[in-house]
Amino acid sequence: GTHFELNFPATGKTTADPLLPLDETELQGRGEHILVVDDDENIRRLAEGMLVDLGYRVSAVASGEEAVAFLRQQPADLIVLDMLMEPGMNGYQAFSAIRSFLPDQKAVIASGFSESKNVKQAQALGAGAYIKKPYTVQELGLAVKNELLR
Repeated sequence: GTHFELNFPATGKTTADPLLPLDETELQGRGEHILVVDDDENIRRLAEGMLVDLGYRVSAVASGEEAVAFLRQQPADLIVLDMLMEPGMNGYQAFSAIRSFLPDQKAVIASGFSESKNVKQAQALGAGAYIKKPYTVQELGLAVKNELLR
C-alpha cells in the first residue's frame, strides 16, 4: 500500500538526448580501418561487431603492446583504446608509444571507469572523445565518426 506522488516543475522546454535523433545511416563508415584495443575478449568482440555493422574494417588486439606491434606493421585510421589493461601497458602508455612513431594517429578512448588522469593525458596527446563502457552502437559510432572527421 505504498503511495508515491512526484511533482515536477512545469516547463515549456523539452529535453532530448543528442544521440537519439541519429539513425544508424548517419554513423556509417566508408570502410575505414579501426583497431580495437581491449584486454576483455567480450568487449573486443562486441566493439568489433558494432563497428563491422557500421561499415568499418576492424582488427582487434588484447593489449597495449599488441597495439604498438600491430601499428608498426600496418596502419589503422583510428584506434578504439581501453585505458585500463592488465598486465602491461595501459591505454595512455600505449597511445604515447604509438604517437612516437605515428604522430597523427587518431584514437577514441573507452573505459569502464570514470574519466581519469590517464584519459586526460591521452587527450592532451591528441586522443579524441572518451566514451564510458558499456557503450551503445550509437555512442561508439558517433565517437568514431566525429574523430575520423576531426
